[in-house]
Amino acid sequence: MFVRLLYLAGLAVGMTSLVALLGGFFWAFDLMSHFRVQYFALLILCGATLFGLKQRRQSAVIASFALFNAAMIAPAFFGPGAHQVAASESAPLRIMSINLLSSNNESHSVRQEIERKDPQIIVFLEVNSWWQSELDGFLSSAYPYRQAQAREDNFGMTIFSKIPWSDLQVLDLGGEQIPSMLATFDNDGKAFHVLAVHFLPPMGKHGTRRRDEAFEQLPSAIADLPFETMVIGDLNATPWCYPFRRLMTESKLLDSTVGFGLQPTWPTYLKLMSIPIDHCLHTSGIKIINREVGAEVGSDHLPLLVDFQP
Repeated sequence: MFVRLLYLAGLAVGMTSLVALLGGFFWAFDLMSHFRVQYFALLILCGATLFGLKQRRQSAVIASFALFNAAMIAPAFFGPGAHQVAASESAPLRIMSINLLSSNNESHSVRQEIERKDPQIIVFLEVNSWWQSELDGFLSSAYPYRQAQAREDNFGMTIFSKIPWSDLQVLDLGGEQIPSMLATFDNDGKAFHVLAVHFLPPMGKHGTRRRDEAFEQLPSAIADLPFETMVIGDLNATPWCYPFRRLMTESKLLDSTVGFGLQPTWPTYLKLMSIPIDHCLHTSGIKIINREVGAEVGSDHLPLLVDFQP
């Protein structure tokens, strides 16, 4: 009886992981796509147990599902990874994205993490008036360039920078009047763009549709930009969901995760279910030197840090 139940449980997990591929047809299927790592772990555990119980055929079936999910996860590990930087080229820059969580009040933790990592550019998400006041208080002297769009919901945004920008526009991707910021920087005579974004969470049919519309508008928002481009922020999507996979197929963007391994960022309060929804995407001319997540800062997200060379 135990073997039968274990096998059926493994089949259920495996079939769920396959149904998740149909996210383009039904929003609820797409929600299933975010948990590839958890599916893989459960399938390995189930398959190994069946193998130990000498259920070879059942174990092989479950192993095939596990391999399918492993193939979906593998690009994060088996890619080009960090690029070697020629001595003649300019020094790398560091950009940080932090979803602060509007109800979080641990500004001292945020300050310590920024001082420890010392990025040149910081994108803050979920910035309300309280957070804006706190950030201005401890960042203004070190980061003289600032653009703020504080809001009392969860979609305020602020960019702080040590290097100047020549232009900064506030965009609306997805039609919900949620700010995205497109900044054009000049680093030692080499210009590049940073598009900071925060997409709606896929909560129900409406939220999923609005998030997906922002994904659909993203390629056209950057298509005619004259310089190399980075897109960074909380996309409320994992690399395995339908709109993300479509974006990577249809746009000129690359995923900075490739070669640096899985780096889940949310939720910090539920480690075993943590998934990567904070991203940095980039055009081919930008070299990714390093990519990592930071320490907990009181938010439900971990900070994302990327060292790059435009």
